[in-house]
Amino acid sequence: MTSVDYFEAWGRESVERIFRRYDGGLIHIHGNGRHLLKAVASIRGLKGIYLGDDRGFPPAFEVLPGIRSEVGDMPLMLGVPYAVFQRALAEKKVPGGALYYVKDVPDVAAANRLMEQGWR
Repeated sequence: MTSVDYFEAWGRESVERIFRRYDGGLIHIHGNGRHLLKAVASIRGLKGIYLGDDRGFPPAFEVLPGIRSEVGDMPLMLGVPYAVFQRALAEKKVPGGALYYVKDVPDVAAANRLMEQGWR
């Protein structure tokens, strides 16, 4: 990962040029790159940010309110374990504005039950 200053000097212009050419794009940020979130969220043409989880850093789902405060209403994509998502959904604590990849779902029936419960 790089510093915000280095990104501004050497990365932003290239990314924005590519996004202009292809009408936008997505960027992924690993746990060790979250210091770049505010700068990355301001890239012209950015359509969303995928938040990767890495050993040694809290999972993105656990720190999502802080991430949201850095990126505003930028769409986010992130993975979350089934049990964690299930608990958060039951407690009505699943933040909006994100596409969740729910990992370790036991089977399709469990996924369907979970979604039916979430709408109640």
